[in-house]
This record gives sequence, C-alpha cells and structure tokens, in this order.
Amino acid sequence: MNPKHKANTLYDVYVSYPPNTDYERVNEFIRSNLSEQEANDIISSLAEYRQAIIAESCSNEERENAQHYFSYLGLDVIVRRSLELAPDANGDPDATNTS
Repeated sequence: MNPKHKANTLYDVYVSYPPNTDYERVNEFIRSNLSEQEANDIISSLAEYRQAIIAESCSNEERENAQHYFSYLGLDVIVRRSLELAPDANGDPDATNTS
C-alpha cells in the first residue's frame, strides 16, 4: 500500500460488549474510567444497539489509541475504514468519489 494513501485513510471506531461477558462489570469499569457523560453515552448506546460508534473519521494514530483504550475498558473494538467522500483524484475539490 502506498504510504501516502495510508496516511490519508480515515477510520470509524465502534465498540461492543464481548460475547459471554458480565455487562454490569464492564459498565462499572467504564464508569470508573470515563466522565459521567461519556460513560452514560456509551452504556446507553450499547443498551440500544449492538455497537456504539466512539470515533468517526479519525487518523490511524487516533484509531490505535481508541483501540487500546477501549480494549482496556473490556470492550471489543471494531474498526472500519471511513466512508466519507474523498476529494476527486484529479484534485478537483468540488468533485468527490467514494474510493
């Protein structure tokens, strides 16, 4: 892969509860390591959906930091390449593509 292309790649980071886990134990650990608002947002999202997005369109370094931190909190971390529209390969800022 072209190193310049990798530097421009953006990621979306999601979390979910691991299979066969004690949700309350994980929730308590989340509460003890995040602000009350952040913890409530994540716990509420996980109660409503199977996955909660915690970072959108982040750099590789931000992705790695989120991956390590939320794994430490006891959550599974799912990383996907961001699907934001990228500038046209010809450099036209008004044209976009999805590659």
